[in-house]
Amino acid sequence: MSACSASIFCRSPIPAWGGKKALFGTDPVAGVFPRKQGDPIVVDLALTTVVRGKIMMAMRKGEKIPEGWALDRHGKPTTDPKEAIEHGSLFPVGGAKGAMLALMFELICAALTGSAIGPEADSFFAEEGNKPRIGQAFIAVDPSALAGMDRFYQRVETVVAAMLADDGVRLPGARRFASEKKSRDGIEVPDDLLAYDVTVDFPKMKVAVATRDARVVGIRYLPLETASIAAKNSLAEKAARQLERYREDPDAKFDLPLLIEGSAFQKGVWNTMCAIPRGRTRTYGELAKELGDGTFETARAVGQACGDNRLPIVIPCHRVVAANGIGGFSHSTEGYLIEVKRWLLAHEIRPEEFALRP
Repeated sequence: MSACSASIFCRSPIPAWGGKKALFGTDPVAGVFPRKQGDPIVVDLALTTVVRGKIMMAMRKGEKIPEGWALDRHGKPTTDPKEAIEHGSLFPVGGAKGAMLALMFELICAALTGSAIGPEADSFFAEEGNKPRIGQAFIAVDPSALAGMDRFYQRVETVVAAMLADDGVRLPGARRFASEKKSRDGIEVPDDLLAYDVTVDFPKMKVAVATRDARVVGIRYLPLETASIAAKNSLAEKAARQLERYREDPDAKFDLPLLIEGSAFQKGVWNTMCAIPRGRTRTYGELAKELGDGTFETARAVGQACGDNRLPIVIPCHRVVAANGIGGFSHSTEGYLIEVKRWLLAHEIRPEEFALRP
């Protein structure tokens, strides 16, 4: 069975083609096509050229944005991110054709379900607002009622084979499925991080530290049964002593020379995580609102940045959780890494800080 779905999530950023006022939502549109053997083909996209969070980042840094990302209050292309965010709208992917797709999915999500259209729904991330009354539409098609399952699977594989015969082509969704499979046994790291210089025992894991050129370049959580490594250099010894102090006292501070590599957005996420006090947590959505526009796409980018953090504990990504639970950790959603996150959060809340509430 294949399906496509769309839903209205936030304030409307797309104008009708030729218009000036933002009207349509960035309805995430997804299509899923199963295969007889192998992972399904998953297409998942928004209908704007770029997510609002990237424009917010450009505004914060005082940079211009490329033409084709946004429109000003007069419906003209703009390179001014402040104008785009405060008065303008986002450019639909594909120009007029993208605007027509936005119209189509707005009607599918709102008119068919009797829900609010884009401008009638306040943002989920605003502190005040109305009941958004969002609409979600899921359309399921049973191939056996049409070409038949065998013929459907055959045709899908014909398309897949034709795509993969062209060098450089990958199937949509393939990277995510590959990442999920790898995360079950932990995440892959570059070879230079696999040469650990010391490990420190914790109740739920071993913490491994890698150094290079007098800086800490990586910290990784390993299963308890992993062989221990004695400190190979003075920096590794210093890191081990600081980790041991943290293991005994969650208020212990880290003072280590670090190699921090990442995009401007990733570094913004990591800096924000470092400002979260011990014993407190923030959600992906809260960080998305602070760093960008608070949309689902930005919150997902925050989660990706948390998972890409190569210096956990020192950069406390465990303090970022989902709105409805603990969330993932180091690109994992199950297994010993989730238990590591639970232990770290419990470790950082002192017994006297628990309060009974009626």
